Amino acid sequence: MSRSLTFSFDIGYASIGWAVIASAPHDDADPSVCGCGTVLFPKDDCQAFKRREYRRLRRNIRSRRVRIDRIGRLLVQAQIITPEMKETSGHPAPFYLASEALKGHRTLAPIELWHVLRWYAHNRGYDNNASWSNSLSEDGGNGEDTERVKHAQDLMDKHGTATMAETICRELKLEEGKADAPMEVSTPAYKNLNTAFPRLTVEKEVRRILELSAPLIPGLTAEIMELIAQHHPLTTEQRGVLLQYGIKLARRYRGSLLFGQLIPRFDNCDQP
Repeated sequence: MSRSLTFSFDIGYASIGWAVIASAPHDDADPSVCGCGTVLFPKDDCQAFKRREYRRLRRNIRSRRVRIDRIGRLLVQAQIITPEMKETSGHPAPFYLASEALKGHRTLAPIELWHVLRWYAHNRGYDNNASWSNSLSEDGGNGEDTERVKHAQDLMDKHGTATMAETICRELKLEEGKADAPMEVSTPAYKNLNTAFPRLTVEKEVRRILELSAPLIPGLTAEIMELIAQHHPLTTEQRGVLLQYGIKLARRYRGSLLFGQLIPRFDNCDQP
């Protein structure tokens, strides 16, 4: 009796799994596996890898824009800044403003606070994909990220600093307390430091800046500060407050407006 062959393929972005199955000679017998295997493509040779990287980059850019827009809308709705302020160009050295505020050399005006928060929205610190680590066995990091985190810690140890903003100023030789001293320094200069500061470090300094600014900025209430930068996920009540401000978050969004992110779709059953 002739036996038919079935060819099966599992096509991934960096590999192809295959198997050849021979039908059973009799109806009551099991089919047999003639052969199976996997073809792995080198990362740089896989066209799908490049497309995936471009897609990830586009998503990161979009999520950052959405994050900044939400924070700006919240500040406008709370009457901390005006719609015109929200659309202004950023400060050339927002990390300098942040460091001056942390060291007590400057009281941030509302528009300066907006510039600082917008900068932190671009530089939230490295969390090793914490939202994913609850769902995946891998830790989400890689050797390059680990090296950048270590470099950031080495710089903080070198300068005796505890915040990202102060460390950047020390490394760029910017001295706080001198009026507009770093205005000739372009913001991208700090990116050449090749650092990734821990997310918890950045969270603490942002909350400290908000606490220092609150007494002198009307509308910057404890409720607003928590919506922007609290560590734990937003409650159902807080999401309701954001809805009143016209800001609707996806069900699988976890965290504050500044430090939150979407979690994997396969781990959203416990979301409020």
